[in-house]
Amino acid sequence: MVVLGASGGCGASTLACGLALAWAAAGVSPWLVEWDALRADLAGRWDLPGDRTILDLAPVASELRTEHVESAAALHPSGVAVLLGPPHAVPQISADLARSLLDVLDPGMPVVVDLAAATDSAAGCVLSLASTILMVAPSSASGARRARRIVDAARERGAGDRMRLVARAAADGGDLGARALSRAVSLDLAAALPHARRDALAIGSGRWPRERRRGLAARLGALSAEMR
Repeated sequence: MVVLGASGGCGASTLACGLALAWAAAGVSPWLVEWDALRADLAGRWDLPGDRTILDLAPVASELRTEHVESAAALHPSGVAVLLGPPHAVPQISADLARSLLDVLDPGMPVVVDLAAATDSAAGCVLSLASTILMVAPSSASGARRARRIVDAARERGAGDRMRLVARAAADGGDLGARALSRAVSLDLAAALPHARRDALAIGSGRWPRERRRGLAARLGALSAEMR
């Protein structure tokens, strides 16, 4: 599964992290792949060693095996296996590495790739290979316009039929409801996530919120169960 944001800061990384933590909380060991090098900060936020990243796999991209990926990953205490994104100052991920990586990740474990707002050729390769793409967009007219441009481009590449929408409520509620956003973007609605700052901060730091009966954690838990 790939999580894609309509723009930076719209909540794509929160969704990707939340799905991975929800799977781990349910007793399933997932992969979380951080992709967008411009926003690669998961090591610091989740208190993970940052000495290994996805770019450590580049020298063996043509003969990549599961053990290579496992050696490059960091295991979070929650049970999530995290493949960290590279710092933005180094060369970007290649399309060849993207193909090899998606081929060897254990199909018995849920995999969520956080593309965030990445738009390079490797990100395009990931989108073309993904079985499910969740597009995160804020519930606003401007968010709808940005998301629609991305969706139209994905449809030109043949990936539009694998995309679903996740509507993220803004702090002020936004000027579009989730269903109106779904119609404007022309995507089926997978989930509508509330604005919940405390839960989002917990998820962003690698902690699954304790209160799961309602709010953001409950919605993420339901979505993760559907997507497993």
